[in-house]
Amino acid sequence: MIKLLTLPSISEDDVLELKDYISFSESAFGSPKSESLRQFFSFLYNKYEEIEAERWRNDPQNWGAYSKWPREDDLPF
Repeated sequence: MIKLLTLPSISEDDVLELKDYISFSESAFGSPKSESLRQFFSFLYNKYEEIEAERWRNDPQNWGAYSKWPREDDLPF
């Protein structure tokens, strides 16, 4: 009989840090044999990407205010 564990809630910063630990362990030991662990790691990687993308979008410095359009100096106005 398989006994399932309930994991505690973690913050977005914890997810970002945990991704680094999982990435390191996979590079050192390889992927886990357990399908459910691979799915869990995949879920964490996807969540990491979502968090990073949202943080990038919410940062005003990434909104293009500091980047010029191609050939912006050639515009007639």
